[in-house]
Amino acid sequence: MAAPLEGVTVIDLTRFIPGPFCTVMLGDMGADVIKVEDPAARSAPKGIIDQREGRRLAYSALERNKRSIALNLKDAAGREAFYRLVRVADVVVDDFRPGVTARLDIDYPTLKETNPRIVCCSVSSYGQDGPYRDVPGFDPNYLAISGVLGITGGPDGSHVIPAVPVADYAAGMNAVIGVLLALRVRQETGRGQFVDVSCADTMVYWMGTRHWPLFLSDGMKPVRGRRPSHVYRTKDDRYICFSFGTVVFWERLCRALGLERYVPYYEDIQTLGMDAYMPDPEGVRRRQKEAVGAVQTVLGTRTLEEWMPVLKEADTCFSPVYELEEVMEDPQVRSRGMVVEVEHPETGVVRQVGVPLRLSETPGGFRRFAPRRGEHTREVLGSLGYSAVEMAEMAARGVIA
Repeated sequence: MAAPLEGVTVIDLTRFIPGPFCTVMLGDMGADVIKVEDPAARSAPKGIIDQREGRRLAYSALERNKRSIALNLKDAAGREAFYRLVRVADVVVDDFRPGVTARLDIDYPTLKETNPRIVCCSVSSYGQDGPYRDVPGFDPNYLAISGVLGITGGPDGSHVIPAVPVADYAAGMNAVIGVLLALRVRQETGRGQFVDVSCADTMVYWMGTRHWPLFLSDGMKPVRGRRPSHVYRTKDDRYICFSFGTVVFWERLCRALGLERYVPYYEDIQTLGMDAYMPDPEGVRRRQKEAVGAVQTVLGTRTLEEWMPVLKEADTCFSPVYELEEVMEDPQVRSRGMVVEVEHPETGVVRQVGVPLRLSETPGGFRRFAPRRGEHTREVLGSLGYSAVEMAEMAARGVIA
């Protein structure tokens, strides 16, 4: 059965997390993703090269389901080969800093002359315009400028940077959405368009529910953290995370722990980290401390394994706090197909993360391992009409590898 993006050809010029995450999602859904790389690998981040040569999963996770060609875009012959590829492609994704594609003569205005149907998507730090257009950035910078770090941390004012590059992955997902929307519009108009994705914009958008009080008042008091005491330690020094979106889940936990007297404390518990907003902040903090202490005392009497069936039976919102090595052994994760075991021709069975989108009729999935740099150069260029002699000459000149 065909995958949803089968028949769509994507040219991948990306190097860092947002871009490769976008293109790997397109590849997981069946697109033919052709990664264009520098023959000398001068432009690739050192970490990516190291991960590839060591066959580390970080590289495999971002570059699976892709083909790779090594093509020098600074050479006229290399650009001509690229233009040929653009003529038969649907999408080009890059994560260069603004202005780089124009200097290489591979920007959208140039490429749409070659193929009016082409969709070009650029993922950058701050977007293609504005005063920060030329400012470089990485994930922590986007979290900082969007206000995420400003409200994440402890009461002492310290800031905590997440261990996962949240903004990078979020921007990659936005790029996927933008590409799919542009392809949808192309069905009606017959023309492609340019998709401008900013990592910083993405996080400002994600912070919309936090910004709205500013739009309704003269300002708001700083908020540090988000209900941090909803993570509790068990007898065996493991941790359980609770969420109480409605009073019913707090009530169920209290009853399961024999702490019914704390059911009325729900509003206080919900304001952990935000008590400065309350009319009686000292009273709120006192009740928070009492309720949190009571929950912690009871949870500390049993191990995580002992609590799991009790909390599941109570039908409250909880989850164990896993270390990374535990995630892929969880029965829910495995039953959902989020662990895929595939045979690698050199290293044997390799585990991969599955696809989180489950389409009933046209599912995506794992099709190929991350390629070696230039592994498919001759295959792809041959399909574009290049002869073996021409490719040998290009290789001798360093245009391809």
